[in-house]
Order: sequence, then C-alpha cells, then structure tokens
Amino acid sequence: MRVLVTSWAWPTHYYPMAPLAWALRAAGHEVLVAAPPSLGPAVAGTGMPFVPAGRDLDVVGMIRSIVNGQAERTASAASGAPAVPPVTKGPRSTPMFTAIAESMTEELVAVGRQFGPDLVMFEPSAWAGPLVAAALDVPAVRVPWGADIMASVHQTEGALEAEREALAPLAALLGVPGGADTLGTLTLDACPAPMQIDGTTHATSPLCYVPYNGPGNPLPGHLAGPRTRPRICVTWGTTVGRIDPAKVLTAEVLHALAGTGLDLVAAVPQGGRAALGPIAHEVTVVEQVPLHQVFPHVDAVVGHGGAGTVFAGLLNGLPQVALPLLPDHRFNSGRLAASGAGLLLPREEASPEQIRETVLAALEEPGHRKAAEECRADLLARPVPAEVVGVLAELVDGG
Repeated sequence: MRVLVTSWAWPTHYYPMAPLAWALRAAGHEVLVAAPPSLGPAVAGTGMPFVPAGRDLDVVGMIRSIVNGQAERTASAASGAPAVPPVTKGPRSTPMFTAIAESMTEELVAVGRQFGPDLVMFEPSAWAGPLVAAALDVPAVRVPWGADIMASVHQTEGALEAEREALAPLAALLGVPGGADTLGTLTLDACPAPMQIDGTTHATSPLCYVPYNGPGNPLPGHLAGPRTRPRICVTWGTTVGRIDPAKVLTAEVLHALAGTGLDLVAAVPQGGRAALGPIAHEVTVVEQVPLHQVFPHVDAVVGHGGAGTVFAGLLNGLPQVALPLLPDHRFNSGRLAASGAGLLLPREEASPEQIRETVLAALEEPGHRKAAEECRADLLARPVPAEVVGVLAELVDGG
C-alpha cells in the first residue's frame, strides 16, 4: 500500500499523523509526506520521506488577522499568498484554508500522479488533501489533531456552502467539478467519547492517541521522584507564542499560583525561560521537554487548550484548566469542560484570584479527576496505530 500524507506547514497539525506513518512503514507500506517546504525539517525529524509541494504562506499573519478580528482576506501580495475569492458567509477561517489549499493543490496532485498512492491521509484543514484524493480517485483519510472542530463547523448554517463555493475553482481545475468532501472518506478519530460532538454522520473509525510533540530534551531527574505536595504543570505550547508572545499567559498563571503551596512546573519551548521573568523558587522550568514525559509526574495541567496539551493530559488522567485563545483552542476547551475533565476559564476573566480559584477547584474537586480518568480509559481502549493499518488496508481493498 502506498500512502501520501499531507498537511500545511504547521508542525502540530502534522505530528498527530506521525505515529500512523510509523506504523505504516513498520508494516512494510510505502509512505511519502508532501507539504509546503517549511514543514520539511519537522517531517525529517519524524524519519519520514518528504517532498515539497506548494509554497509557504504567511499563515501566522493570517491567524493574527483572525485573532484580531481583521478582514477575512488576510493573504497580502507581500506575503506571496494567492488571491482568495471573497466569502460572504461561513467561518472566518474559510478564506485562510482556501488560500492554503490553492497554494498546494497543483503541485500536490503532480506529486500524487507520480507517486501513485492508494490513499491520501490528511489533517482536517489541509483541504488540498481530499481534493487531490478525489482527482486521483483514491480514499481520503482524515486525522483530526484534537476534538473534531471541522465536523462541528459543518453543522453550522452556511458553513458547508461557503466551503464548497470557495473550493469550486480548485475542484474544477482538478477535473472534479462536484468538489470533494473535506471530511474525507474516513476519519480516524482519537477524541475520547466524553468529548465527542453530537449529530455527526461522517464515517469514523477509532484511534488510540499516541503523543508526539517533536524532538526534545530529557526530563530532569528530580521530577520523576516522589512528590510531597500537589504538582501543577503550566504550559502554553508553541502556537500562541508564534502568533503573539504577549498572549502567552504562563508567567501570569505562575504568579497567580505563587504562595498556594503547590509545586509548579513550567513547560516552555527551547529558550522560553527568559520570557517568564522573575519567578518564585517553587517553580521548576523545563525547556523543550515533550509533554508526554512531563505529565506522568504532575497532578493537574493549566494551559491554552491546544490539542496536544489536552489529549496528553487526558492520556494521563489529569484534570485541566484551559484559557483558550484561538477558535480550535476554545473548541477543545469547551469539549473538555463538557466532559467534566476540566474547566474553561475565559481569558477576559482570568484575574489572579480567578486563576487560583479555578485551578484549586480542578485539583480538589474529585469529579474532574474521575472524568479525566474515564477519558484516559476510553483513549487506551482504542486501537493503536499498528492495528489501524489493517483498517486502512481494508479501505483500500474496498472492504
């Protein structure tokens, strides 16, 4: 089986597919990752073969425009982004995802025709993936990076129509005038049942979440020892800092929790220690240590609601507090709160007093840990990537 994997140039969207790519390679299948050039180093770090497809856009600028409530047409000539047809309905993200698809599709289909895949595996916002799969007449397998926000968006009035309208020129260019379903032929879903949304009808198959956060440093040895007091990990991932470092609230949370008697761990990107400023002695700062190494040694998590943080926390049965910024962070946080495994604290309400109160509630109210443990059990009961390889083979064989 030959599998073409694609994502736009955002490592945290590619990383959830890496364990599946490893499983496919280990089972003797051929895998090729095709994406904009700047994703190349992240792909190389996972050991997968890579070929550039498309051009890099100023995606950071586009996301900033969405965060700041600016106009939908966020791709400027200076950034090299393509012109995007105006979209008068649907989510503000539709023009961005359309621009990304337009920047990738022609080269991706050329790669696909040369490689001859049996299926295309893609992350939910890489709309070039299902378009190219349709052009090549092969299944499109979607791997969400967190709770399935894109399926939820499809339930919003006008969203699907706006998406089809925006992608129609690309679909026509590829000879698939009927378009392609951006939810794919099959979704491999690692979201635990208590966080699922209702009312979806697309085909899904369960997947056990296997964390991969990129290469990192080892865990400091003292964190693996016995704990004498509750330990909280505060982490803001990597995405928010790329969009606006001022919106990373790690230091604010640490200051709010100072003096509570909690043992605090700040998990930051490489070089992120300096951005924290002066911090209390009870804070241990770990730089570029993968979260799946940190979380077995803490009792709760405070973060931004990113999928990697939320899912890695649930995999360890940890209650969480989320202060989200981006739409997918808000969605993940909302589903987390709905499951009972965590609490959502809107950023505009995040005073030091409210942060302390919310974190202590998440830590001390037993219902949150119980719900997190239920999510952990759900995740561990799902098929691991090696087992899902068979599901993909059956899909290719028409099973």
